[in-house]
Amino acid sequence: MHVTRKRDTYYAVVYAGRDADGKEHRSWMRLEAKDEGEANVEAKLRYGSGNDHRGPLRRIRLRDWTPQWLRVKWNELELASYQGYESYARRYTLPQLGHLYLDEITSWTIRLWQGWLTEQEGQFGPLSWKYRREIVLALKLAIGDASGEFAVHPSLKDVKPPTGPAPKVVPLTDAQGRLLLQETKGTWSFAAILLALMAGMRLGEIRALEWRDLDFEARTVDITRAMKRARAPGGESVGQPKTAKGVRVLDLNSWVVEELRSIHAETAAQFGDISSRRVLVGPVSGRPMRSGQFYKQYRRVALRLGISTRFHDLRHTHASQLLRAGVSIKVISARLGHASEAFTLRTYIHLLPGEAREAIRNLDMIYPAGPDVAA
Repeated sequence: MHVTRKRDTYYAVVYAGRDADGKEHRSWMRLEAKDEGEANVEAKLRYGSGNDHRGPLRRIRLRDWTPQWLRVKWNELELASYQGYESYARRYTLPQLGHLYLDEITSWTIRLWQGWLTEQEGQFGPLSWKYRREIVLALKLAIGDASGEFAVHPSLKDVKPPTGPAPKVVPLTDAQGRLLLQETKGTWSFAAILLALMAGMRLGEIRALEWRDLDFEARTVDITRAMKRARAPGGESVGQPKTAKGVRVLDLNSWVVEELRSIHAETAAQFGDISSRRVLVGPVSGRPMRSGQFYKQYRRVALRLGISTRFHDLRHTHASQLLRAGVSIKVISARLGHASEAFTLRTYIHLLPGEAREAIRNLDMIYPAGPDVAA
């Protein structure tokens, strides 16, 4: 350890090791004064500052802290998020880092562990950078939540999770969209495909949709609920949409309304009063369709037609159609219920260059011969 000065502030610099390329890594700690004792500085680096009134913090191993942390998160998170955290810890974090005390897990330790993650295989091949990012962020959150109760290493704040290019959305072509609608019309899955492709709704929103949420006269659909995984019997419950902006009212095309009106009439003839019934139900039982059951049937149809097997790509297709029609990112973001316009832009930015070229062609039509043409 040595002390250095930057402007009017003194820092203790602690050597943290070298990487595979021989580059040194250090931890920095701001000092109260230049002559602050080395023992006090080491205590701060190990236990954190601002805890002198309580004395040194206790130490705990990651394998002992993680179950405590997960028990707390059980009451704070939706089931899907909790299951993700539990899976990350069980499969990737604890086998490699569980034996370490939290204050032994430095930013450099996590960098080495991230290298190990890049070599791991998932169900469909190497772990994607996005999946590895979620694993690292979960670990950082777990250790961060221990701060104040247990000793953690201050270099945790320097941990940088993996980054990479955003996956490109590949929408269906117009011909594929028409084929899908034609081949599924008259089947139990048609309403869901129609609402995803022509309104950009998420499957969870479609599965929670009730007939009373549709206003055939106003040609709108009111989205206020979504199906979510839950601890309740059956493993599902009705909750809020994915984002705060997911609560929205969408306008529908006139022909889409007529198709839904026809489905409504057929369903009412079979089951009677269906105002409070779900739109997406089984063809015989009339019971709400479970996601796994729906995905299985949709993949079967999609494979037969030679189109994308991801139902969510229908939502992306709707967004791409709006972009081609010249609709603004702001309007598209609101229609899809995205948390922000920035997210919408990042998701669909690769679809914009073609639109930019079209805009240039439009300018050519407005100014066919340049500025020399008389007004």
